[in-house]
Amino acid sequence: MPHDVIIVLGAALRQGGRPSPTLRRRLDHGVALYHAGAAPALLVTGGTRGTGITEAGAMARLATAAGVRHMVAV
Repeated sequence: MPHDVIIVLGAALRQGGRPSPTLRRRLDHGVALYHAGAAPALLVTGGTRGTGITEAGAMARLATAAGVRHMVAV
């Protein structure tokens, strides 16, 4: 493993906590790097703009569904 962690920066969530296209692209790229063995974990970031759902939380759920087993959401 050449890196300790893959950092995925947050981007906007749509109504209902749906990921924006930018958030989805960032997360998909991070997940692909994880599965390729670039690092043993993802670190996803991002807050909330009144939706009650953080960008990091939304990404953590999506990444878990995509098979990521080691992750930190901040």
